[in-house]
Amino acid sequence: MRELIGDCAAAGLRQATTTTTSRPNVEELLSASGRGSFEFMLCADSAPRRQPDPPVFQLALARLTPPGYEVLAVEDSPAGVSACAAAGVPVVLARSACFANAAAAGALAAGPGLQATEGWRPASRPGPRIDLPCVLKWLPGSDRDLRGQWRVSVF
Repeated sequence: MRELIGDCAAAGLRQATTTTTSRPNVEELLSASGRGSFEFMLCADSAPRRQPDPPVFQLALARLTPPGYEVLAVEDSPAGVSACAAAGVPVVLARSACFANAAAAGALAAGPGLQATEGWRPASRPGPRIDLPCVLKWLPGSDRDLRGQWRVSVF
C-alpha cells in the first residue's frame, strides 16, 4: 500500500484514510508506513454505523471532493466494497489475508494484494506491483487521459 500511496502523492492526488476500526489501531498501522500523504483520517469514532453501511465514505466525500472531482477507494474487505458501492464510490479490492477468497461483487477490479500484478481480475498491466497506472486502467473511461481528470484519490 505504501508504494501506491506514494504514487498518488507524486501525482498530486488528494488522499484520506477511512475505516470503521478504532483510531488507535489506525494510528499504529500508519505509524509504520507513514501518515504524511493523508489529509485526514475518519475512523469508527467518526461514523455512526460500521461497514457495509456507507457513512464513513459519505463523510469523506463531503470533506474531500469539491464539485467536479472524482474519487476512488482501495478496500481490503467485502464489507468495505459494499460500503463503497452504497456511497457511489468506485472501488478496487486488494484482498487482505483475512479475506483472501472473498467475493468481489461491486469492485472495479480485485486481486490478492497490491504487491504483485498476478491474480488480478480483470488482469492488470504487467509490472512488479499494482501502481497508479494499473488502477487508472480499471477506471471507467480509461481510454482517455485520466491523470489530469482524477484529482481526488484513495480512501
